[in-house]
Amino acid sequence: MPISVEEAAIRLGVTPVRVRELIYAGRIDAQKLGRQWLVDEESLAQKVWHRSPGRPLGFYGAFGLALLLEGQDFREVFSMPKSSESRIRTIATQVRSDPNPKSRLVSLMSARATSVELSISGPDLAELREEPRLFLSGVSDPRSGLLPGNELEAYIDVQDLGPVKKEWFLLEAGRGRKANIKLHVVPHLLVKVPAIFTAMDLAERPGPREQSAAESIIRRTLAH
Repeated sequence: MPISVEEAAIRLGVTPVRVRELIYAGRIDAQKLGRQWLVDEESLAQKVWHRSPGRPLGFYGAFGLALLLEGQDFREVFSMPKSSESRIRTIATQVRSDPNPKSRLVSLMSARATSVELSISGPDLAELREEPRLFLSGVSDPRSGLLPGNELEAYIDVQDLGPVKKEWFLLEAGRGRKANIKLHVVPHLLVKVPAIFTAMDLAERPGPREQSAAESIIRRTLAH
């Protein structure tokens, strides 16, 4: 009997994003009906999914981990308690030795930011990309190799969100208004968007091109 991706996620104890990853990897039997995946219920009985250990990291922990994986010591940018620093370094070692680092990172970094979906008129979208308070990420990051022209994805400091929305006349998506902007809101944007953050933005999207780009960025980053 076919079931939805959301129901399959509940049964496996993972996120819908992870279920789609398993579908794209051929590890779960599913068929696509229109824009929706339907999972074969019987195939789930043969699957056992283990969560990545440990609670999700907050913004600073995720940021520190991302910098470490890029080969940069986060102490050059900010400091954290010794116990937290030790945990982040241990996690970095575990990620580097994990045969499936993307799944571990998706679990660890799920709390790195909050996201809002907004809308702007098409002609203004290109100009918004040049806004200095936005740090391009995900599909808008050149490192993804995707760069779609009809949407924008970026990180923004929480203090800048209100002013940017007001100055650019950004509207909340919904009620017939389609989102073409996705902003990841963080408590303080320190220096840059780490490559791993962009990889996580891509990994949280359902498309196979985005999943492939996420894996490519992770491989390149861990090769440092």
